[in-house]
Amino acid sequence: MSFGFHGRTAILGLLAFLLLFGGKNLSAQRRERVGRKRSPDVVVLPRERTRVVVSGREYFYSKGVYYRSSGRAYVAIPGPVGARIRVLPAGYTVVRVGVTPFFLYYGTYYRFDAPTRQYVVVAPPAQATAPQSLDRIDFADGQSVSGMFEGGTPDSIQVTVEGTIQSYAIDRVVAIHFAPPAPPPAP
Repeated sequence: MSFGFHGRTAILGLLAFLLLFGGKNLSAQRRERVGRKRSPDVVVLPRERTRVVVSGREYFYSKGVYYRSSGRAYVAIPGPVGARIRVLPAGYTVVRVGVTPFFLYYGTYYRFDAPTRQYVVVAPPAQATAPQSLDRIDFADGQSVSGMFEGGTPDSIQVTVEGTIQSYAIDRVVAIHFAPPAPPPAP
């Protein structure tokens, strides 16, 4: 029996496969790989972080986001009530309830504590409705528009403004300021 070049290559490939896997159960190998996957909400702590203890429980804070331990990893959470920071993260939103200003970032509400000159995490005010985070587009003529950036083409961008998709010539746009990320779900 004579095999051509391609036939010999196929046979050698099959032999190499059998030697490599040595009769192991392939579905067991697949289960081993699947078992090592991590959940998408589990993160490694950022290198630059601050340890925060509130009511005896340990949290970590980095650039406006709080984390708590979840087994061997960490999950992003809204800030724990009572946590304190000295400087608000860039991109926060001011929410007014009556005359009282609250500062909102990534699902966490803060109030300024004048005696300590710190921002304290508070429970969401009952009367407050979280403002929808909007992107801002600045134009060459000094005007701007706020809405949800939808994308664009090489000639224009699309922005949803008050429920209507608007199109703007790209040569008019000077800058696009994207809203902060959506808050994580409550734990």
